[in-house]
Amino acid sequence: MKNKIILFLAVISMAVFGGYILNDTVNKEIDPNSISGISQLAGVKGISNRIIAEDVLIEAMETNAKLVVMEVGAREKIYYDDSYFNSEIFRKSQEISFYADGVFTVSLEGLGPDSILIDDGNKTVAITIARPELSYIAYDPEKTLYGNTEKGLLRFGDVKISMEEFNQLQIRAEELLKAKINGNDFIREAEKRTEAAAKELFKAALSKTELSKYEIIIILKGEESDLA
Repeated sequence: MKNKIILFLAVISMAVFGGYILNDTVNKEIDPNSISGISQLAGVKGISNRIIAEDVLIEAMETNAKLVVMEVGAREKIYYDDSYFNSEIFRKSQEISFYADGVFTVSLEGLGPDSILIDDGNKTVAITIARPELSYIAYDPEKTLYGNTEKGLLRFGDVKISMEEFNQLQIRAEELLKAKINGNDFIREAEKRTEAAAKELFKAALSKTELSKYEIIIILKGEESDLA
């Protein structure tokens, strides 16, 4: 009986000593109280935070694959000329103002980790996205305005436009309106609004992560950047 007790105590002692050795070995691998241990833990945490941030950003992109950034309206004036002999006294013309609405969107579809650059040193998140484009334009005939008829001394009555002539005027006006809405002035404004809308979207996505205080930088494809 005495020998069994001694053997039992010996087994317990070996188990306790073995557990101590194992625990000491694990602690030595990453010692949170040492400088190197703190660096290792911080590095692991930093990688984890970046992975989480990338995941929520990509989810926001997938949820908002087509982001509407700007809606605009524009007018274009077309003059119908029914003058005779290229003479002022036989002049008869009318101004017609056509109207259209345009919508600019930016596609976030297909973007992934390669579009995201996280800089922990400067606390920034740079995201590269596509440029906005005019994706929709609608001509509103109810907003067509007709000016007064301008007449020379020897011309009388209002301008009379046939349906065929009016259709030709409208086709020309639609071409001019599309060119105007898709022109540099509207494009520059759409790019400004794209950056603002994208920042708001991604800031909301990161609001509950460890990177919520990081500055968000939006880069439109084709722009030069010194962030990479």
